[in-house]
This record gives sequence, C-alpha cells and structure tokens, in this order.
Amino acid sequence: QQPDAIQGIAEKVHLLREDSLRQIRELLQFELTSDSIHLLDMLLDEARLQVDELDNHIEVCMANERLDLVDPIFMAATEFEDLKNHAEQMKERYRQTGGAPPADIRRQQEEAERYREAEFAARQRQEEEARHAEEEETRRAEEEEARRAEEEARHAARLEAERVAEAQSPPIQRSAIEEAQRRSGGLEEQSEIQVPSQRFS
Repeated sequence: QQPDAIQGIAEKVHLLREDSLRQIRELLQFELTSDSIHLLDMLLDEARLQVDELDNHIEVCMANERLDLVDPIFMAATEFEDLKNHAEQMKERYRQTGGAPPADIRRQQEEAERYREAEFAARQRQEEEARHAEEEETRRAEEEEARRAEEEARHAARLEAERVAEAQSPPIQRSAIEEAQRRSGGLEEQSEIQVPSQRFS
C-alpha cells in the first residue's frame, strides 16, 4: 500500500497548488470587499489544513526516498505563507480605508475609465466616418447613373432627329432628280424636232 500512499501525497500537493492556492492568488489580484474577505478567509483556512496534512507526510516521503515530493511540499508551504501575509496586508489596508481603494488604485480606475470612454468615442467616430463614406459613394453612384441616363437620352434624341431628317430628305432629292430628268428629256425632244427641219432647209 506504500506506493498508493505516495501517489495520494502527490495528488494532494497538486490539489493544493493548482486549486486552493490558485484561487487565493486570483482573489488577491483585486481590491478586497467584505464579501471577498469572507471568501478569502475560508480559502486560507482550507489551504492551511492541506499544508498541515502534507507536513505530516514529509517523514513518509523521506522514508521512501521520495525527495521529488518533499521539495514540492516545502514550495507549496512557502507559497501559502507568502499568500497569507499578502492577504493580511490587504485586509489591514481594507480596514484602514474603510473599503475605499487607495489613491493609486483610484487613479488607475479613472485612467481605465477615460481609456474606455476614448475608445468608445473613437469607435463611434470610425462608424460615423464609414457611414459618411458609404453615403458619399452612394451619392456618386446615383449621380453617375443619372449622367449616363441623360447622355443616353440625348444620344437617342439625336439619333431620332437624324432618322427623321433622313426620312424627309430623299423625296426632295428625288424630286430634284426627276425635274432634271424631265428637263433633259424635253430638250432631247426639241432637238429631235429641229433636226428634220434643218435637213430640208
């Protein structure tokens, strides 16, 4: 059963570092509140029990020459002490300020708020510019379409005028030709009539 006991110790070390201590680390990244202090105390108490239990297993690990487990136990215990001290400092600061964030924290919060406002304004400005650009593109497209339609209408009117003029001009030309032919024919008749008279003169 000794290997099973050693395996159980390894799992407890992993659970302490990756669960209990991890939750404490994440909680201490933010300013404490009355609710978070209550949760922090619960996590610290639970982690303390786990550290004490692992301390009792150090002799077993030494007896089995499992120094690879002894070092992680010491490291987890050291990390727990560091987190506990940090938590005590933050809780003391919370008690002194009445829960109000320190000046540097307030300044960071104000800067973050100004950054969010500036980012929001920039995003709105970009959206407005994109909307104006789209409207301008639509207006230009409509003007271009209207210009093409006007040119096509003028072209169609010009073609119609030419067609009408062409339809009207051939009869005038034919009339002139017929008149010329008629006159030419009359002259030929007169010359034929005059030729015999000259022959008998």
